[in-house]
Amino acid sequence: MRARILVVDDEPIVRQFIGVALSGHGYEVLLAASGAEALEKFERNRGSISLLLTEWTLPDSTGEALAARLRAKQNCLPVIYMTGDCQADTREAVLLKPFTACTLLRTIGGHCCEHPRAA
Repeated sequence: MRARILVVDDEPIVRQFIGVALSGHGYEVLLAASGAEALEKFERNRGSISLLLTEWTLPDSTGEALAARLRAKQNCLPVIYMTGDCQADTREAVLLKPFTACTLLRTIGGHCCEHPRAA
């Protein structure tokens, strides 16, 4: 089974960049522009999300609040936050924007249960 990553960012260009980079390396990617859309996609794919990659600040929520809601449904869900603010106060992994595809893949690889190309 390919690792399925739920990506949440309100910037279309960022979602597109991440989607292309991850799918091109064998990951299955679900893209959402808001916390509400992410919750909907999570429910439709319940139990099959390998990782939540979310913007720290969303238009309708925060990445932290979204992660808490999803972890209430899937306890051990790994989370990586994306932000341009290096002051994000969290114990989770943080991917500072802007980032390269290499940095993205290296960060994801360290938090996903399996790398699809390794299978």
